[in-house]
Amino acid sequence: MINKRSQPTHLDPAVDAGNLLIRLGMAVLAIGVPCGAIGSRRLIFILMPVGAVLIVLGAMMTPGEGSLRRIAEAMPTPVSLAMIFLIGWAGLSLVWTPFFGPASERFLKIGGTILLTALASACLSPHTKVSNLNLFPIGAGLAAIAIFIVALTQPPEMVDLDASKLERATIGLIIIVWPALGALAIRQRWAATGGLAVAVAFAVIAVWTPLALVAMTFATAAFAAALYEPKRAALWLGWIFAALFALAPIFPLIISLLGPSYDPDSLFAPLHVWSQIIQADGIRLFTGHGLDTATRGVISGMLPANTPHSILFEIWYELGIIGALVTAWLVRAAFNAAERFTHPGAATFVIAGLTCDLSIAISGLSTAQLWFVTTLAMTAIAFTAVGKGQYRVTRPRLPNR
Repeated sequence: MINKRSQPTHLDPAVDAGNLLIRLGMAVLAIGVPCGAIGSRRLIFILMPVGAVLIVLGAMMTPGEGSLRRIAEAMPTPVSLAMIFLIGWAGLSLVWTPFFGPASERFLKIGGTILLTALASACLSPHTKVSNLNLFPIGAGLAAIAIFIVALTQPPEMVDLDASKLERATIGLIIIVWPALGALAIRQRWAATGGLAVAVAFAVIAVWTPLALVAMTFATAAFAAALYEPKRAALWLGWIFAALFALAPIFPLIISLLGPSYDPDSLFAPLHVWSQIIQADGIRLFTGHGLDTATRGVISGMLPANTPHSILFEIWYELGIIGALVTAWLVRAAFNAAERFTHPGAATFVIAGLTCDLSIAISGLSTAQLWFVTTLAMTAIAFTAVGKGQYRVTRPRLPNR
C-alpha cells in the first residue's frame, strides 16, 4: 500500500508563476527603486509602475486570493473615502484652473499612480512571505551603503552639479526605510533593525541634507513617543498635522498683522505674500485657483518669486478651504488607521513614517512633483506588505505519533 503522506503535493504551475511575478515586483520596488534613484532621477517613474503591475499580474495568476473582495472591503474606510473625495475635488478644479493642459496631465499621472498603488496593495497576499519581507531591508541597506560611498568618494566639484540627484535619493531613503525597519521589527530582528537604522543615519549625515536630517529627527521622536504610548501618539500627531492643514492661513495673517514689515529678502516674506493672496482671493479662498496653479503661477509670473512652496500653501491656493479640510481629514484618518495597524509592533513604524512624510511635505520641498508622490505610493505598498507579514518566527511542533 502506498503511503499517502509520502506522495508529493501537486503544485499548480500558474500559481508558482504568479508567486514568482509577485516576488519580482516586490524586488523591483524594494531594491530597484531606492538603489536606482542614486543613478537616475527618472528611473522611479519606470520601476514603480513595473513593480506594481508585476504584483497585480502575479495575483491574477493565483486564484482564490480574493483581491476584488479586499478592494471592495477597503473602499468604505475613512482613508479611502477621504482620498477619493480629494481626488474628485482636484479633478473638478480642472474646470477653473488657468493651466488646463499641464494640470490635466498631472492629474492623470497622480491619479493613475494612486489607482495602481491601490490595486497592487489589494492584490498582495493576506500573509506576506518572509522572503518577500526581507527584500525591503535589503534594498534600504544597499541604498544606504551606496549613498554613503557616493557621498564620500564624489569629487567636491561634482557635488553641486549632481546634488539634487543624491539629495533626492537620500530623501527617498528616509521615506522607505520605515517599512523596511518594520519588516525586521515584526519578526523581532532587533540587531538588524538597529544596524539598518545606523546605516541610514550615516548615509544622511554623509550627504548632509538638512531637510532629511530634520525629517528624520521628527520621525525618530514620533517613533519614541509611539513606542511608549502608540494610541496617544497617533491621536496627538494626527490632530497636530490635521490642524496645520486646516488652519494654515492663520500663521501668515498673524505675521502680516503683528510681525515685521514686508521685506522681499526677509525670512517672513513668503508669509507676507500668502497673507496678501488670502486678502485678495474672495470666493477663490473656498474653491481654490485650480490644480497646478501654485507652481506654474510662479513660473509664469502670475505669482511672486518668493511665494511659499510648502504643501500647506499649495493645498490652500489650488484646492481652497474644501481641499484643505478634506486633506486634514485624510491625515487624521491615516494616523487613526496607523494606530490600529494589523501588527502592534508595526504601528510605531507606520506612525514614524507618516510623521517623516508629512514633515518633508510641509518643509517647503516641491512635494507636488510626481517623484515624491511615486515614492509615497511605493511606501504604501511596502507598509501594506508589512501589515500582512507572517509574524510566526518559530516552526510549530509536530504532533506526537
